[in-house]
Amino acid sequence: MASTEDTAAFIPRLLVTGAALLVGLALIGLAFPRAAAYYHAVSWRSLSLAGPSATDSAAETEALLAAYRAATAWQPGDATLQKLHGQQALLELGHDKTDIGALKMEAATSLALAIAAAPDNVCAWASYAYAGNRYALPGVAVGPSIRLAYILSPPPPSCTGLRLSVMLAHPDAIPDDLKPYVMADIKALWFSLQYGRSTDLVYVYRDAPPESRALIKETVATPTPRGQRAFDALIKGPPSR
Repeated sequence: MASTEDTAAFIPRLLVTGAALLVGLALIGLAFPRAAAYYHAVSWRSLSLAGPSATDSAAETEALLAAYRAATAWQPGDATLQKLHGQQALLELGHDKTDIGALKMEAATSLALAIAAAPDNVCAWASYAYAGNRYALPGVAVGPSIRLAYILSPPPPSCTGLRLSVMLAHPDAIPDDLKPYVMADIKALWFSLQYGRSTDLVYVYRDAPPESRALIKETVATPTPRGQRAFDALIKGPPSR
């Protein structure tokens, strides 16, 4: 027969065990929507290929868009999923869709939700501004958005080309206070091009109007054979991806 002391010691242990079990169940419950969301996005292809790709077939693009729709329904506050969802909707525009207006609205909404989920994320603002400018998305205020993409913080290399492309699309409208940052972006992408790290400047140059192309040429220098080769790649057009 258990003593009073044993019973007294057993009750706290039982409470601790029960509390730990409840905490564990709560954590599982919190994690489930995220796990379910990402399962939708990657269940039909490997994780490394889960993002949008311009080389996907029409069927693959449509399947991944459906997967992102399901994923963001589970996890509407996930900035990464919303951004990829918006980008995927834009890729659908290249497959001769009849519902272009609906796809543009879907892209604009999802990219806006990505910003709402991560308002300090430079890449989210850059993607939003770039998509709004390039695809004329409804309701996107490109000017204020690209300004935030410049003033929040330095961007990861993958986003530098996006924000620079938007700014150079309207060279006469570049604010004076942002011109030093625009020049810094050109130089950073030029350095990456010379050393084979990124070809983003080639794509920015291709899409830029004549005035901005002249600005890029004036900003970069070609004193070395490596620089000259990079400059030749720049003016000849985009490489194959």
